[in-house]
Amino acid sequence: MKQVIVVPETDEFKHPVSHESVVWINSKLGNPNLTGRDVQYLAPYWITEDFRGVDRVYHIASVSKDGDGTTIIKLGNSFIIDKPWDDMGQTRKFEYHSLSEFGLEELEEGLLKRV
Repeated sequence: MKQVIVVPETDEFKHPVSHESVVWINSKLGNPNLTGRDVQYLAPYWITEDFRGVDRVYHIASVSKDGDGTTIIKLGNSFIIDKPWDDMGQTRKFEYHSLSEFGLEELEEGLLKRV
C-alpha cells in the first residue's frame, strides 16, 4: 500500500514548498524511511494562522541529503484533495499515512486520481 510522508510546515516554509518545490527534514527530527515504507508522496501539514491541515499531496521527484544529514525532498506533480485533511497525531515530527486516507489512489507512479 502506497504511503505518504506528512511533514509539518509553518508560514516560514510556504515559499520553498510552493515556489522552489522543496521540503527539508532536519536530521534531529529523524531520518525518513521512504523506501522501506513505500513512500512516493509527501503532504505538507500546514500550521498557519489561517489554515491547519493538508490541502494537497505531492509526488516525490527526488531525495538527497546535505552535509548535516538533512533530508532534501524535491517535489513533483501535486494533487489537490477534496477536503482538508487534519488527522495528524502530533505536529513536531513527520508521520506516515496511507494514500487512501487522502481520498487518492495511484494510477501509475506520479499520477493520482480521487476515489
